[in-house]
Amino acid sequence: MNEAGFERRRKTIIGVGAAQILFGFVCLGLGIWILVYTEQQITQILFITVDIYITAGEGIWGSVWVILAGNLGIISSTCAKRPWVVNLNLAFSIFGCVTSAATVFVSLSLAILYLVLDPFAFRLELALALTSLVAMVLSIVGAVLCCCAPPTKMESVCGSKCCGDPDQDYYNGSGINNPSFPMSHV
Repeated sequence: MNEAGFERRRKTIIGVGAAQILFGFVCLGLGIWILVYTEQQITQILFITVDIYITAGEGIWGSVWVILAGNLGIISSTCAKRPWVVNLNLAFSIFGCVTSAATVFVSLSLAILYLVLDPFAFRLELALALTSLVAMVLSIVGAVLCCCAPPTKMESVCGSKCCGDPDQDYYNGSGINNPSFPMSHV
């Protein structure tokens, strides 16, 4: 791949990372807002004070991993000689996708509960579910970009071809039967 292709790939990964950070912070803000709102709401049912609001902090614990994955995406696009950062970005993107999916499930479940009880809480949970869905899609895209088009000059995440470092020629197959390459590279 030529340099223009690598630059385009790097900019794409930076854009996806920035979008992950943005939607992660939106989910975090909505999660904090839901947490504060539901803690302040107490309902009177038949002269008994009842707290009918349930929250699991779903917007907080789910968004942290998406924010971290976005940061690692931006870092991995600038660290061309560190493929472990790309691997770490892949792991955090996958985990961010899983936690975002859990956040969508929990938020939609709570939104159904709040549908009758409190329209504002319903809207907050629905907004959190939708932004978490977008964060989940961005995490999937970030993971796919790490696997198929890492920002380093590698063919895959496993480090099968690192063209940026001349000592890495061993990994592209040219050093397998070449006695000038020591076996310590394996």
